[in-house]
Amino acid sequence: MARVVSFLSVLAVLAVLFVLFSCSFLPSASESTNSLPTGENTSSSNTNGGLTVKVVYVSTTGNDTNDGLSPSTPVRTLVKAIEVANTIDMASNVLIKVGSGLYTNGDGLSNTNVGFVIDRPNVIISGGWNSDFSSVVGKSELDGNTNLYHIVMITNVTNVRLENLVIRGGNANDVTSPNNSGGGIYVYSVSYLVIESNVVISNNYADSFGGGVYLYGSANNTISGSVCGNTVGDSGGGLFLDSSTNNTIVGSVYDNSASSSGGGVYLYESANTVISGNMYSNSATYGGGVYLGYSISNTISGSVYDNSASDGGGGVRLMYSSNNTISGSVYGNKARNNGGGLYLDRSLSNTIVGSVYSNSARYGGGLYLTSSTNNIVSNNVYGNSVTNNGGGVYLYASVNNTIVSSVYSNSADFGGGLYLDHSLGNTVNSSVYGNYATNNGGGVYLSYSTNNTISGSVYTNIALNIGGGVALIYSLSNTISADVYSNYGGSSCWGGGVNLDSSPYNTISGNVYDNSAQYGGGLYLSGSSSNTISGSVYGNSASQYGGGLYLTSSTSNTISGSVYNNTAVFGGGVYLYNSDYFKNTGWIKNNYADSSGGGVYTNGSHANSYFGNVTNNIPNEINPN
Repeated sequence: MARVVSFLSVLAVLAVLFVLFSCSFLPSASESTNSLPTGENTSSSNTNGGLTVKVVYVSTTGNDTNDGLSPSTPVRTLVKAIEVANTIDMASNVLIKVGSGLYTNGDGLSNTNVGFVIDRPNVIISGGWNSDFSSVVGKSELDGNTNLYHIVMITNVTNVRLENLVIRGGNANDVTSPNNSGGGIYVYSVSYLVIESNVVISNNYADSFGGGVYLYGSANNTISGSVCGNTVGDSGGGLFLDSSTNNTIVGSVYDNSASSSGGGVYLYESANTVISGNMYSNSATYGGGVYLGYSISNTISGSVYDNSASDGGGGVRLMYSSNNTISGSVYGNKARNNGGGLYLDRSLSNTIVGSVYSNSARYGGGLYLTSSTNNIVSNNVYGNSVTNNGGGVYLYASVNNTIVSSVYSNSADFGGGLYLDHSLGNTVNSSVYGNYATNNGGGVYLSYSTNNTISGSVYTNIALNIGGGVALIYSLSNTISADVYSNYGGSSCWGGGVNLDSSPYNTISGNVYDNSAQYGGGLYLSGSSSNTISGSVYGNSASQYGGGLYLTSSTSNTISGSVYNNTAVFGGGVYLYNSDYFKNTGWIKNNYADSSGGGVYTNGSHANSYFGNVTNNIPNEINPN
């Protein structure tokens, strides 16, 4: 009896040890119960983190009468491989090993509509295997020869991975959904799809959306493969994401085209997408590289370059989109009309962190904003060009935007650096320098714009006609607190530093110095009243009239800053032509005129208050009337 008790005790101890030993091999809480195995070195049936993995084999030398469950009995088609996979418990992971080689419609793929459909979860399509399925030696090529609507369709599943594949020759040219979208891959209501970096999606077509890839209602997917050479009759040449969230595009998207919008990528009503891959050499009518429509909180961190738009947004276009961040560089893009680099249309609270350079357009070489609010441009905008207005940045009917980056070496007809048109409450808090305008506003041009603030420095800009540094026309109540210096107005220019034309109630509180022009070396005011100049005006030169300031038909303007060390032929400090009620509360001193009016030259101007603060000017303080 004692021996029986002892034996039972030993069995009990062994049972406890067995339980403890087994528990030590359970997957940790941090491991996803839906995790997929890697493609290589997986046997016909094993476990991965406690999950069963089944393997199905496909080969160009296989036969669909085989069971496909061993390397020696592969099936011939991916359609049959999915059928076999669907007989396996859906909780199991299925690895479909596809031998390297070519699979076409009717010969490895279906011969009608869709090459094959993935409608079960937890599956890997792993291509490029050698003849005995022991190692990956290349890629498996899936080619629809333009006879299939989609090469791959994935619907209503989770945890799918594609690897070592070339997907091409899809032709979604039907008139109705879904067969008018997603020529390469059509994805509907799918999560945790991974398209690996060794996948190439190329030379597919769709009539409507997503020449290469179409995603609808899908979340948490990752596309790392290359998407190239695809075309679409409407939008999303490379990829189209519709009503999808938390997706990531890591792979490069290039050489795609769209007849309408989003040559590379189109996001529609999609959120929290991260585009970290480079977008380049794509084309469309709108948004050559990337188009965001009604989309929020997306991030473009990859570079967007060498794309083109036959209308607007050569690199990126945002329409009714908000809270997006563009942190990648945007460069070398072209638009026939608006926004060579970026075009923001009725979009708000977006942030442009990446550099914007070497883009070209008709309006807004770097950026074009229309009816857009509370956007921030915080990196450099340089080397952009336009045939018309706004070499670096063009704002039209836009409110409360902030530019805190440097804007330099851009060129335009009007507004070499920036052009603000019918815009309100915007802030330019940056250095604006080295820009060029063949006409007006070498650095900044404001037209019909109100309550804007220019608070950075404006220097070394050139305009051949009006306003080497800053030009305002029909603009009121703006503030220039920036120092405006070393700008050049050309040999026949008005206002080397600042030009105000028909612009009242503006305040110039920054210093204006070392600028030059033919008329008004520092400032030129024409038909402008009730402006206040509180900054110092010094060291400017005019080849004719008004070394410091030239006022014509301008009334009730006040200067409280000092005007000194300026030079001209007439009116070294100030030249007044038909300008009444000019008030000087600062000092006009040490200015020089070749002919007359070293301090002030008046011509048809009356009731001005400058006496008592004009001194030490050559050849005289005030010209004799």
